[in-house]
Amino acid sequence: MAFNEELGAEVRRAREGAGLSQVELADALGWSKNMIGRYERGEDTLSTQRLVEIARTLAAPEFRVGALRIVFERDGTARQRVPQQLELEFDADGGVTLRIQPTSAALVITRARPA
Repeated sequence: MAFNEELGAEVRRAREGAGLSQVELADALGWSKNMIGRYERGEDTLSTQRLVEIARTLAAPEFRVGALRIVFERDGTARQRVPQQLELEFDADGGVTLRIQPTSAALVITRARPA
């Protein structure tokens, strides 16, 4: 399964877990139902901003895609937009954490470690 399809499946699971239909999620975001369906099927690529908006709306703390874990954190600021920041952090086990902060929420992507 391709990355877009896996991410779309995670979005669908989160939406269904929140008890929302595609129409309800689309209405909450101000998008079309067709766009939600295209994202969930992996036909369109989700931008970082759109992924953050979906996560906030669904109160989804993370999405797992293959070996990646995408984690959302609130930074507590009231700013509407901040400059995009990129930070890489390497740990002693060879793992890496990538932080991208495009808005008032942080998007953290880490490599998932097997249990």
